[in-house]
Amino acid sequence: MKGFKKYFFVDVFISFVFTLMLYFILNNFNIKENILLLILVFSYILIFSFSFVLTFFICKLKSKIDYLQSQIEKLNKYDEITDIYKKEFLFGTLKKYFELSKIKECPFSVMIIDIDNFQHINKTFGFEKGNMILKQIGEILKENTNKVDILGKFDSDEFLIAAFCEKEEMQNFAEKIKKLINDFNFEENIRLNISVGITQKQPMDNFSDLLTRAQEAVLLAKKKGGNTIDVLEHFLLIQ
Repeated sequence: MKGFKKYFFVDVFISFVFTLMLYFILNNFNIKENILLLILVFSYILIFSFSFVLTFFICKLKSKIDYLQSQIEKLNKYDEITDIYKKEFLFGTLKKYFELSKIKECPFSVMIIDIDNFQHINKTFGFEKGNMILKQIGEILKENTNKVDILGKFDSDEFLIAAFCEKEEMQNFAEKIKKLINDFNFEENIRLNISVGITQKQPMDNFSDLLTRAQEAVLLAKKKGGNTIDVLEHFLLIQ
């Protein structure tokens, strides 16, 4: 709206300038004052109307372009099913947080959530129902994470949450998430279990170490039968 107002005053100015130029041109001819005035008024209205209509369509077009650009940015950034960070953008954000935690020397923990037996759910109820379940889990996680936390899709049926906190705090949060998902009534009255792997950044870790250890933690939780939270401080090198 502010942009439109700015262009409106530009239209007024342009119309005035063109009308003034026309006045100096016509003033060289022997034209009666009342006729000259009518010509100038009519010319001003015509020029202003044309300029105003053109400005209106330009503003509409700019608004449409801005909207399309925002949608493209959203598609590049967010997963279309769950509306949380997609894997590519998630990794970039994680790296920035990881580096910041090293600079600030603050704790940084990562949690990977894996839905137990999700492939069976897809085969039994279909991929559409499976996507609805993923969407509902995404909503549960969004409602319970802070704005400063990182939340994203790590894999087809895995989610990742990272935060500047100790592993004990992340474990308490994982217990809360596990209970919320266990108790939630999903599509087709489905009840879900999740396996959760947690790790905290160690002094000698690089970014890859942190993610690998979090993956090992969630694999260990699944090997224990699922619906379990496992915390790893060191590599287990699970085969």
